[in-house]
Amino acid sequence: MHQVSRSTLLFSQDKDGNLSPGLSYTLKRLVRGLGSPKSEILQAYFTALTCLLTSLPDITCEDVKQCVDKELSAGSSSTTSVSEV
Repeated sequence: MHQVSRSTLLFSQDKDGNLSPGLSYTLKRLVRGLGSPKSEILQAYFTALTCLLTSLPDITCEDVKQCVDKELSAGSSSTTSVSEV
């Protein structure tokens, strides 16, 4: 139970409704993984992202859309290779 409460604190919103730094980082990494050219890796990241979104209703569609737009845009300065994800 103690670990559940720690993860709940890590993946929560602040009083202004912003995602916590831990949750923002996790969402960013999972979205970046969706840019992988390898179908096995893409499937794994998609599954993990789906689990995260299902278990944490605090993450809105707008949060995900903003992250996707930022991390997966063609001219993004935050493009990564699969090895960085």
